Amino acid sequence: MNQKGGGRTEQVNENDRKLFRSRLPVRQTRFMEKLITEYKTLPDSDAPAPDKYRAPEERIGKDKRSPGVLLCDLSRSHMMLHLVQLLQDQVISPEDLEGFSAELRERLTWIT
Repeated sequence: MNQKGGGRTEQVNENDRKLFRSRLPVRQTRFMEKLITEYKTLPDSDAPAPDKYRAPEERIGKDKRSPGVLLCDLSRSHMMLHLVQLLQDQVISPEDLEGFSAELRERLTWIT
């Protein structure tokens, strides 16, 4: 393990890093399309008009901080953390890890 800036840096396979960098924009787009579909259903509730009016803004405010929307740091040193966050926020699923090394998939299974 390398020490960089006082923190631990996980060793990342170069092929895994390239795959992460190539797939992330596709996964983020898919996630944002899902959010847009969900936003369209917010006004359909039986809630009072003021609540229906505020609901999309509150939801968008929360969602725009999700790694599925916000993540743009593709550095090797943060890749494992980002993958964990993406899995926890359901931006990606374990099936989306196909093609990554067995070691990386095993580590993520253990962490999440």
